[in-house]
Amino acid sequence: MTQRVTRQMFERRYEQRARDEAMYSIYQSKIKAEQKDRVQQETDERSALRRKAARQRVADEEFAMAEKIYNQQQAYETRMREMQEQDAIAQALAEQTQAEIRDQKYRALLRENDAEIRELKSKLQTALITQTRDKQIKEADKRRKEEEQERIEEEQQMMRNYRREEAARVMEEEAKHANSLATRAFIQEQLRDKERRRQLLEVAERKRDEQQVNEIVARVQREDAEREAAYRQKQAHNFREMQDFMAARQAMKERERREQEEEDRKIAEFSMNVDERLRRAQEEQKRRDVAREAIGQRIARDIQAKQKEDEEYEQLCLDLAEQQELQRLQDRERAEAEKIRKQIEDCKVFMEQSLKAKAAERERTRIEELKLKQQMVEEQKRLNELAAVEQENARIKNEKYRRELTRQMLQKREMYEAARAQELKKLQLEQERENERQRILNEERRKLVINHILSMGADAVKYLPQGVLKEEDLDYLPEEYRIAILNTKV
Repeated sequence: MTQRVTRQMFERRYEQRARDEAMYSIYQSKIKAEQKDRVQQETDERSALRRKAARQRVADEEFAMAEKIYNQQQAYETRMREMQEQDAIAQALAEQTQAEIRDQKYRALLRENDAEIRELKSKLQTALITQTRDKQIKEADKRRKEEEQERIEEEQQMMRNYRREEAARVMEEEAKHANSLATRAFIQEQLRDKERRRQLLEVAERKRDEQQVNEIVARVQREDAEREAAYRQKQAHNFREMQDFMAARQAMKERERREQEEEDRKIAEFSMNVDERLRRAQEEQKRRDVAREAIGQRIARDIQAKQKEDEEYEQLCLDLAEQQELQRLQDRERAEAEKIRKQIEDCKVFMEQSLKAKAAERERTRIEELKLKQQMVEEQKRLNELAAVEQENARIKNEKYRRELTRQMLQKREMYEAARAQELKKLQLEQERENERQRILNEERRKLVINHILSMGADAVKYLPQGVLKEEDLDYLPEEYRIAILNTKV
């Protein structure tokens, strides 16, 4: 007993020890697994950190590269934008230069071809010649007065010198009196010679100035005559071209008018033909309606007669067959007639044989009569439907024609409105061009007048013809010129 207990205790201890060793082994394995996991985790963390650092370096390099590419792209776009702006500026300057060149050419063409500008140039040239001649006359008068004053001063100086010399001679010797008188006479003769030479020089200079002025006037008149002849020749050429253009335009208008009349005539004929066809269709429809009504009335009268003549079966069947196959095809009518004839023969045979067969035949005839009536009603309904369809087709055709006619009229009206709008736009454009031409001519006229006044001075206004200088031209002159011109007018 004791041994068994001891053995059991030993076995329990052994089992407990085995369990403890198993638990320890499990614990050791867990610890090793945890250590291994911890080492693996640390290794993974270090690897993750290295990968993260590598990715960060790659990202930094990519960011630096992207930033560099972005900066290069921005610099390229900036350069391209600057180049585009420079190209746009160059294009705008080129267009502005071309516009200025076109404007200058157009202004030069207007100056050459406008009669008012030519007339204004002629007036300004005449005023310039007149003013130049007056200046020359004034300068000649001024020189003459200066020479006269110099001559007087010389004479006075000579007289003073002579008096001093004469006083000296009187004081020195009386004997030289005769010589003094001779000297005085000689001096006076020299003065008279000098005066004669001066007068001859003035006459020669005046003749030379008049000759120059006459040559300038003749040259200007000759140039004006040549320009006037060229202008009249060009005006005659333009007038002939305008006459040819007006004749061609009139012929084109006449041709368009004839084409329009022909088109209107065709439309009217087409409308008349359509109206005539519509009228004939309506008359045909009325005729058909009258015929159908007459047939219906005749069928109704026949039915009433058949109802009254029930005993006359043969005549009733024949009339019903004839009324049923009226207005139908001839082959069907002949077949029905043959059928009715056979039925009549059968009826005669049956009536002769027995009353019972006659009663049965009457019943059958009544049923057939109902069928015939129903067929006639259906036929009338079908005819009405056909008539309605024909009328609807005619209405649709008429409506289609009217819509087409309305569309053509609207199209013609739109074409007319478009042509009228285009003509108005053309007239407006011509008016704007004419206004622009008048504005440029006014500017050129003002420029000629202002340049003439600025080059010749404020006194040039006195030599201008009436109406050349206008009130609004004063605003383009300097203040001193306006004051001088206003004072001159006052």
